[in-house]
Amino acid sequence: MPRKKKARARGAKKETKDEDVIEIPVGNFFSNLRKNPWIVSTFIFALLFVIVLFMYARQPAGSAVLSKDQVAQKVVDFINADPNLPEKVSLSKVDENNGFYVVTVKFQGRDVDVYATRDGKYIVRQIVPLDKDAQQAQNANAQAQQNSGANAGANVEASADDDAVLGDPNAPVTIIEFSDYQCPFCHRFWSQTLPQLKKDYIETGKVKLVYRDFPLNSIHPMAQKAAEAAECVRKAAGGSDEAYFKMHDKIFENQQSLSTENLKAWAKELGYDISSCLDNDEMKDEVDKDAADAQAAGAQGTPYFVINGKPISGAQPYSVFKQYIDAELASNADAGDAGNNGNDGSDSNTNSE
Repeated sequence: MPRKKKARARGAKKETKDEDVIEIPVGNFFSNLRKNPWIVSTFIFALLFVIVLFMYARQPAGSAVLSKDQVAQKVVDFINADPNLPEKVSLSKVDENNGFYVVTVKFQGRDVDVYATRDGKYIVRQIVPLDKDAQQAQNANAQAQQNSGANAGANVEASADDDAVLGDPNAPVTIIEFSDYQCPFCHRFWSQTLPQLKKDYIETGKVKLVYRDFPLNSIHPMAQKAAEAAECVRKAAGGSDEAYFKMHDKIFENQQSLSTENLKAWAKELGYDISSCLDNDEMKDEVDKDAADAQAAGAQGTPYFVINGKPISGAQPYSVFKQYIDAELASNADAGDAGNNGNDGSDSNTNSE
């Protein structure tokens, strides 16, 4: 069949080659999800899926059918071969659906379905139905899911508990961060967004940040111990939040070198011996309580933030946090003006947090 020249997609850096599209480089678009892992282009996937169906239909009738386990392993190996992935995926399960194997892989704490042909030659991120009835059924299901999550942006309950606070304890805006010391997206927030938040809001007394732990132990084996180590430093420092955040920064600075021995060494550099505390799991219950509270507040992955009761998921850019914070500051200012308008002249000096 003669090849047709493809038009460049808006925003594309280079023209897509036919062979690149046919082979469907799943590893590449998994690494592209690092910027926003759970927002994808349905249009692109639809095109990819049509191409897969076309190629699959052209295969000889005698093409070998592999077992589900064989194809699942091929999918996992192919995705993990991408050197740009922030971390490896792992296999959750594999099923069969409409002539395809559905390989569910765990990526950054979330399950992602990858459809594979039964001969193990082609894979695609999701199924796009071509039949009108099937499309309507899928749309109805998507609408139901959207309706069920309609209150996703509603206020949630999350307390600061007794965890470390960065900034003025009386700041009008509170950011509660549920985080994982081994999570690359948490590192991104720490390195790219937090410095600007500190400069504009925390150091100016407008915002305080409360750091709480949410280690994803199934994919980050050192996250729990890292969280306990930071808590051990705080305990050894007599409950000092300043000491805690020094260890917090030290861990994120050296995220690629996490080990129990290194955690002890970094604490020693700060002037604290946490060997006994860490070896005896003295702060395990503290970390476990944070994780339980994170889930109760709606966290499904890390990082997860609650700003004056309003949830934000993921390592969002500074602009997103700025929008939330400015709205809260304006709301507080309006409430203050309303209170002053009804003031009887007395100095109430009321502080509601």
